[in-house]
Amino acid sequence: MHKMIVALLLLCIGTPAVATGEDPPRLKITVFRYIGMNERENSYNDLVMRRLKEKVDDIKREFADSTYIKGLFVERGIREPRSYEEFVDQAKALQAFTGAMDQSRLHTTIYLCKLRGSFPRKR
Repeated sequence: MHKMIVALLLLCIGTPAVATGEDPPRLKITVFRYIGMNERENSYNDLVMRRLKEKVDDIKREFADSTYIKGLFVERGIREPRSYEEFVDQAKALQAFTGAMDQSRLHTTIYLCKLRGSFPRKR
């Protein structure tokens, strides 16, 4: 799971999260409640938050000269949205994470922002 999260973060961060020249960059990654088993529920949320923050810090160190990347952050979602897709779009978030834990697996759903326009090309 951790490799998948890192790959998705790098995919989104490696591409611009700006819909148009007028829109601000999408720098917020929101983690909503993971539904778990009894008292372990909060520990799974904490684990996901901690891992994402570590990966964001790693990316910030790797791209230290990027003013865009410096603003990237992870936050805990306070209230479950009616629609995660609408939340990501309206909150101008880069991604939203949510999921559930069953007896042996952690399931994560990642909602990505709607990117529009052309991606810059390396010359």
